[in-house]
Amino acid sequence: MIWKKNVYLISMRKRALSVIFGPNNNLTRAQFAQILFNKEGRPVVNYLLQYGDVAEGAWYTEAIRWATSQGIVGGYGNGMFGPNDNITREQLAVMLWRYAGSPAATDKELHFTDADQASGFALEALRWAVENGIINGYGDGRLGPQGLATRGQVAQMLKNFLGK
Repeated sequence: MIWKKNVYLISMRKRALSVIFGPNNNLTRAQFAQILFNKEGRPVVNYLLQYGDVAEGAWYTEAIRWATSQGIVGGYGNGMFGPNDNITREQLAVMLWRYAGSPAATDKELHFTDADQASGFALEALRWAVENGIINGYGDGRLGPQGLATRGQVAQMLKNFLGK
């Protein structure tokens, strides 16, 4: 029966996509910098990196060099960037906000039950991202700013961001 074969093929494609893309896997800070760097056409930047944990010649070095030179990332403030650290939802919002030019949000409140868990450096970015439909909360009223962003969430946030 042809329909059984088609159902099987569709099932195999979905399974392969979930293994290859891994929508429930986390994304690292370096990977997200690389995504934005690729979107910009991988520009050559002459900028001296000051991060002790970003090795010259690593696959992500040029992306982090570019993102730092553009003010999109700034590391942890202790001379470290954390390229292999999983990115949090608030870090993702901050990077997108800075990439967009740090626009002001009109809403001065985050209306989520866990808004007090957002880091001070991320508040304006989170308000902007929520206001513009880039990041959404969970069904239970939480935003999850400290939660790790999955690849699926990152893909949705990028789709929301690029659609603006």
